[in-house]
Amino acid sequence: MNQHAQTLCNIWNTLLLNQSIEICTEELKGLGIPDMKLLKLCYLHPEYKLKDYLKCLAIPNSTLTNMINRLEKKEFLIRTIDKTDLRSFGLELTAHGKCSIQEHFKQEELLFEQMLQPLSDSEQSAFLALFTKLIQSLPET
Repeated sequence: MNQHAQTLCNIWNTLLLNQSIEICTEELKGLGIPDMKLLKLCYLHPEYKLKDYLKCLAIPNSTLTNMINRLEKKEFLIRTIDKTDLRSFGLELTAHGKCSIQEHFKQEELLFEQMLQPLSDSEQSAFLALFTKLIQSLPET
């Protein structure tokens, strides 16, 4: 592994394992990363159908079904029938689900604000430009 990649890996894991970083709200505690990804996709792309979630999450149909069942039971989302194609299903966040994800996004923003604070405005701009370039180089899902 290239030295820079190894350093980035170490930084990433330090960030993930830092005990002082907490962005999981009380409402979302106990949910796994795939569950969070699904809730975020539901929030950001309410027009998606089940096939779109399967493609984005790259998981089997049975796994998605189990996730949906779990999140429905916790009253974060509901299944909806597509009005244009009655054979297709979508997902809709409940009011509880929307509030929970909105609060999560606020917590993420506060965390990133705190992380960027030691940097000057020009350093923040440079960092964001480089980070954006890295993210844009990732393959599309």
